[in-house]
This record gives sequence, structure tokens and C-alpha cells, in this order.
Amino acid sequence: MVEFEIVKGDYGRGYVGIVEDVDYSDCTVTLNLWDKNGTAKLTNKACAVTHVGDDTHVTFVPAINDFDLTPDIYYGNFKFTKAGVVEHTLPFTWRVYEKES
Repeated sequence: MVEFEIVKGDYGRGYVGIVEDVDYSDCTVTLNLWDKNGTAKLTNKACAVTHVGDDTHVTFVPAINDFDLTPDIYYGNFKFTKAGVVEHTLPFTWRVYEKES
């Protein structure tokens, strides 16, 4: 499973998830994120998708306020959709932590 870490409130840096040995570059990709109680935190956030070598790379760039979340572990997925049909989902966890002083 893909795992990410981010400092609370950080934004503007690209985070990349990789699906190995498949080309989903013709899909629309969105990111969804929820807390441990199943409450949605980010829904259908647009991602860039490219085919690099044999793999599909999905890049998500957080916007301001996307990660103003309580420090904790969050659960999510990248959803690959083509012509309205979900082709694949890539689950991940995202740990939000406080910036060290």
C-alpha cells in the first residue's frame, strides 16, 4: 500500500503514487481521503496522470487548506475512471503530523 506523510497545513508540493506495469494514462484520476471514522475529508480532488516507462504515475498537489487536518492517519484512494467506469483504485494511507519546532 502506498503511504504518504505531510506536515499539517503543507501545500503546493506534488505527491506521486505509482501503479506498476500498467498504463492508465487515458483515465481521469481523482483522490479521495477520509478519517478513521469514515468521514470524508477530501473528495474527488483532481490528479495528474502520466505513463512513465511501464508504470502509471499519479501526482496530487495539495491546495491551501487541504491538509489543515488534525494530526492522525487518514485513508484514501486514487480512483481511475474511463468513460464513466472505474477501471482501478489505488488505496493509500496519509499521515498528517505537526511541524517540529
